[in-house]
Amino acid sequence: MGDVKSECDCEDEKEQWGDPEPAENSRLARIDLRPHHNTPYALYCDWLKDANNHGLTKFQTSQFSLATCSRCGELGNRMISLREFRNYMYIITISSFSKTYQHIKETRKATMLFFFQYWNYRGTYIRQIKIDCRCKRLCSGITELYHDKEPLSGKVKYEICSSGQLADWEALKKVHDRTVVKYRCGQNELKMPNHYVGYALIPHKYEFLHMEEGYIPDRVTYQKSCDCGWSIRRIMA
Repeated sequence: MGDVKSECDCEDEKEQWGDPEPAENSRLARIDLRPHHNTPYALYCDWLKDANNHGLTKFQTSQFSLATCSRCGELGNRMISLREFRNYMYIITISSFSKTYQHIKETRKATMLFFFQYWNYRGTYIRQIKIDCRCKRLCSGITELYHDKEPLSGKVKYEICSSGQLADWEALKKVHDRTVVKYRCGQNELKMPNHYVGYALIPHKYEFLHMEEGYIPDRVTYQKSCDCGWSIRRIMA
């Protein structure tokens, strides 16, 4: 049999060499809630500003995933561009040809998901904001104002594309190029088509998640209460 070290021998080696460094580390991430974070809108705006200050463009932070569901349980999920955050509502525009529109028309519900990833002096930051909303359709007059602000690519898209339909890329490219030429020559004003619709997404629940490499994520929820206030809870990852 080999030599068996006594407890005293082990203690002597510990004193000589010190405790071994752990191969990995584990910490708890923390979302620091300040006094003005009594509503989710303030925390949303602070996280948005922080992401922009660390190199994410406004285009990147305005893209989000929109999850929808039909009455019979058909799921949908696609990337959407936020048109505006106004009066505590998130404004979007979509095509009435799309599955997203059909789902929202049936249930009046949707869930938004923003995802921000960037780097700072502590390493990689990942922040996620999930927002459960009810959906209210905008009147055509307000929707037209958003269409007027669409970039050229957006106006052309709604002019030539039927969302979700099969496409022949070469044929679509020809239609696209002709449409752009006519617009630039003043032959097509690219007015708002009938299938261009707008919605206000009105939040009733927020969930903020913050994580870093080597950290257990932290999550905070805001739930709309009956008195129009917000119930704030910290929940486990």
